[in-house]
Amino acid sequence: MAPKKEPTLDDLHDATLESIHMDWEHGDVVLSLRKGSDSWPMLQMIASGASLVVCTRQAPWGQSVSVNSVTASRVETQRGTKQVVSMEMQSGDTITLEADFVRLQTGASLSQ
Repeated sequence: MAPKKEPTLDDLHDATLESIHMDWEHGDVVLSLRKGSDSWPMLQMIASGASLVVCTRQAPWGQSVSVNSVTASRVETQRGTKQVVSMEMQSGDTITLEADFVRLQTGASLSQ
């Protein structure tokens, strides 16, 4: 049996965003997502060392909890090199994270 491939940002299309949690003291942000696939029913996007979190909830395209697309890039800031992740929701809202490092986590390794 072939090993399961690790999820990519493209795999988040149609995932359900369940919650966003920020640990202010440590600057960690956790987005909990439900994919509903056998490979990874639950996923977390974890941003470590977050320096910017922007989250609109205005629903210009109508209410939705589903992810449309996710993009990532590296940028140079006054605080050093950061990873910027932008998650477009099917509601038309955007969640933007700027952090030292952003990763996807699946399965039994999910943080509580």
